[in-house]
Amino acid sequence: MFTGFTHKFPEYEVITPHTNKSFRLRSMTVQEEERLKGSLLSPSVVTDHLNRCIYDCMVVKPEDIKNFDDFLANCTLKDRDALLYGLYHITYEEVRNYDVSCGSCGKTHAITIKASSTFSMNPYPADKNIMEARFQVPLPVLTSVTATVRQPTLKDEAEAMKFAGSNNKLLDLLTETLIIDN
Repeated sequence: MFTGFTHKFPEYEVITPHTNKSFRLRSMTVQEEERLKGSLLSPSVVTDHLNRCIYDCMVVKPEDIKNFDDFLANCTLKDRDALLYGLYHITYEEVRNYDVSCGSCGKTHAITIKASSTFSMNPYPADKNIMEARFQVPLPVLTSVTATVRQPTLKDEAEAMKFAGSNNKLLDLLTETLIIDN
């Protein structure tokens, strides 16, 4: 009896720049690509689908990431950027040609994108744990009061999106700044 074909997806290792964790990602399936295309409803839906797609494509994860919630709590936004680059790199060719149409005039332009030129990173020192790092910042209004800031995680981003709604400027502000820790 024929039981079907076995298929092994190509894999790519990504070491995240902030947390220095090693992940092995497989390429996306057509179904996963379609799910991402259909998620362009709101920033929070896109982000959730992106995070889930990255998580679903993980073949090997660090020991401290046992489930999706662990992934959100233990990865920074810059870590996700690196994982997304790895996912793109393993799924698509290095050089891609696109035809982009202008929504106003309808004219089509051919563009070429080289994936490796769209990403750069500066790794956080490997001997330091960015997830545990806290920094005291004096507040200019009250000199005796300080705020403790930390690096935002994907979980922080998801929480911030609940408050930002569709306000893109507020969303950028909330997700690209350090988080005041309790």
